[in-house]
Amino acid sequence: MRGITIVILSIIASLFSTTPLLAQRHTSFGYYDVDKFYDTKPSTFYDDRAYTPEGRYCWDEERYRRKVENIASVIDTMHLAAIALYGVENEEVVRDIVLASKLEYGYLHRTLSTDDGLDFALLYAGDRLFIEEVESGFDYLSIKCEFDHKPTLILLVRNSDAANTVLRENLCQKSNRRIIIAGRTSRVNSYDFCLRDACHKAEHRGRGNSVYKEKWQMSDRILTDSSQLADAEVFIRDYLIDISGAPRATFSYRRYVGGYSSKLPIYIFLD
Repeated sequence: MRGITIVILSIIASLFSTTPLLAQRHTSFGYYDVDKFYDTKPSTFYDDRAYTPEGRYCWDEERYRRKVENIASVIDTMHLAAIALYGVENEEVVRDIVLASKLEYGYLHRTLSTDDGLDFALLYAGDRLFIEEVESGFDYLSIKCEFDHKPTLILLVRNSDAANTVLRENLCQKSNRRIIIAGRTSRVNSYDFCLRDACHKAEHRGRGNSVYKEKWQMSDRILTDSSQLADAEVFIRDYLIDISGAPRATFSYRRYVGGYSSKLPIYIFLD
């Protein structure tokens, strides 16, 4: 029965495959949880000893560099105007990804001061996105910018409560910015803020960006303001999927398998 399930998951995964990517006439944006991307050095502010050469995962320079190259290759293939990353430990990790990429991205990183030491970052084409104001909190990174000549608010969140708080503040300011929210947004008050879940149609078709109990689920989402009618998609390729039909992660439990992430990227094209 499990073998049948694996085959079905693999077939479904192949159906996900679409061909982005950078259509210059569209605003292209993606979100990628890169799944606990630590450097190899122990931190003095939180416990990341498992991700050191002597730690539980034997996280050495060779394994670190392989993950840098893996993530950079996915980003290069997606070739978006901007892509947000979650799960990077620090600016050094972000910089190494950008340097490994073939694309000329600028980047923004902020330390969230979380217990696990994991942060958000935004990689972007410098001729298309111009940052105006940045605010970060324990669970979010808020970026006001000019994105393809449109005032835009990009909000990256680890939980829905943070999104609701930031959106409420912007609503009070009567901002006319286009809104893009990405991350864990399952409990965002979409109706109150006139937002739409751009991942709804993909999810309704059985798609997702992670696997739980052998079923695809949409762990991350992209929300937009109601004036944006575009739908988000899951980015998938054969090499991002393991033999079980799930995303090919860096570790399978404690065993190193040298993959990418337990999550697949999601992306959207906006007018």
